Amino acid sequence: MRLKPDPFQGLPVKLSRGFFLLFLAQALLVSLRCWQARPWFPEAQWPEGVLLLLGTATVITTLSRSLPVQNLAGSCAIIGVISALFHYVGALSSIPFGPYTYTRNAGQTLIDPLPGSIPLLWVLIVLCSRGAARSVLRYWRSKPNYGYRLLIATLALILWMDLSLEPFACTIKGYWLWSVTKLPLAWYGAPLVNFLGWLLAGGLIVAFSTPFLLSKSPAPVPAEHISVGVWCVLQLLMANAFVSHRLWPAAVAAIAGAILVGSSAFWSWWNTRRATRPSPRKE
Repeated sequence: MRLKPDPFQGLPVKLSRGFFLLFLAQALLVSLRCWQARPWFPEAQWPEGVLLLLGTATVITTLSRSLPVQNLAGSCAIIGVISALFHYVGALSSIPFGPYTYTRNAGQTLIDPLPGSIPLLWVLIVLCSRGAARSVLRYWRSKPNYGYRLLIATLALILWMDLSLEPFACTIKGYWLWSVTKLPLAWYGAPLVNFLGWLLAGGLIVAFSTPFLLSKSPAPVPAEHISVGVWCVLQLLMANAFVSHRLWPAAVAAIAGAILVGSSAFWSWWNTRRATRPSPRKE
């Protein structure tokens, strides 16, 4: 009996690449709006919302190449629920991020005062940060303590993303507003305790979602270069907005992050390829 080939074989790869191309096109549209004196639909927030949806779809379909659907659904549910709880409590009590309030620009509320875009934003940031960290550490995958390195690198990339997100979402887009605190230092209005809150929330999310993101297949796990691309494109998009509004420290931080992560992932991929390349036979 002849076995017919699986008609859905290779579908996750095609979907991942297709969503990534749409994500790049939407990122270009959002970037162009930052430089227009009179942008198209000046009051509309849908371009950024579509970008968020496409970015999330890209990282999820990228993970579907090596993970079953139930694992992806479980990880996304954990990320969404924990992040929603943190930000719901934070908006009501200022714990653990500090005093802030959401505005109408953040979109429709899921549970007042929590916007529905916040859990989706966390899904995108956590998954693409973890995928980027895996690509950066791919060369050390067989080394001891790889899991701890991956955890630390993922949390570092989550915090770096928030470092760019705060001036973009607060100063430029006005999705939320920070209140003045007694702390002497702040990053474009965001107090330092905000980053401690992101570290706490990110640590719990990564700890509880990691078991769902581990591949049980004996086949080698493909590199998540697309996740690196999503992470770097988001940084460059926000850097473009910072340059257009002359927020130079934020622009430097975003550009430096994109260059560092992109070059590190390329170095890791290149050296892994050289290490696994068969040596020529000696006659």
